[in-house]
Amino acid sequence: MIIVAAADLPPQSIVITEQVQIAKNDVDNIRHKTIGVCGVMPPITDQDMYRHTSSHRELESLENLAAYMLPKEVKQSLDNGDVRFWDMETRERFIAFTNQLTITQIKNPTHGKLEVHSGGGSHGVTYSLEKDYTGKDQAELLVTGIDWSGKPFSLTVIYYIHVTEEANKLRYYQANKKYCGTRQFDWEIKDHTGYLF
Repeated sequence: MIIVAAADLPPQSIVITEQVQIAKNDVDNIRHKTIGVCGVMPPITDQDMYRHTSSHRELESLENLAAYMLPKEVKQSLDNGDVRFWDMETRERFIAFTNQLTITQIKNPTHGKLEVHSGGGSHGVTYSLEKDYTGKDQAELLVTGIDWSGKPFSLTVIYYIHVTEEANKLRYYQANKKYCGTRQFDWEIKDHTGYLF
């Protein structure tokens, strides 16, 4: 897997393994989707800093989001937490799929820092908050790779971040509905053209 940063953005994390090469004349054949991710979280205060409370907040992992490009039954199985029932061939195929992903940071958040942490076939995403900030923030990643049918794809991931005191008072689904308009943690955005390269 490769993680790179756009030319005008500082790199957040760089991990280099095998890169997926996609010819420029194949761009028109690339399947693309845009996924929205909701992140509602409480602000970081002086008291949190004194208690050494982490300013990092976990967001939806990239392998879960990239599964939007896999066969529907695999995505559904992943969403339902049925991975433990997968046979060895499916597990190995999924690990190979996640390991070949290329991740590019397109837009940095304004009031925090977005980082991708990779290891063991997992690509976790965290958002580090500015102290005492409350309000909205947004970041975008581009994920490219090859799907299970051997075809290239690109996936724009838009993180909609809301830092609010209400995050401690509402259940996750209530907070997502109020601040992102959906009870889901992630959803496909149909009317967004996204980015290719």
